[in-house]
Amino acid sequence: MPQASPNGGTALIPRGSWVRLAGVDMQPYLGKRVAISGDLVSPSPNAIGTMGQTGSPQDPPQIAVETVKVQADKCE
Repeated sequence: MPQASPNGGTALIPRGSWVRLAGVDMQPYLGKRVAISGDLVSPSPNAIGTMGQTGSPQDPPQIAVETVKVQADKCE
């Protein structure tokens, strides 16, 4: 189910879906829970709704990351 985006709209990619991130070095955020925002640059219908399925989609959508906000120091 799509989640509300910070600006009040509906997110295009459901929480828990696989995505590719571009534009920001994510190394400092490994192991942390983060919220990202950015532009969807290559959407893929294969990745939408994959939450709870095993394996990974062949062509997950790519997000051009603009901001990263740490939500928690540990990802659970």
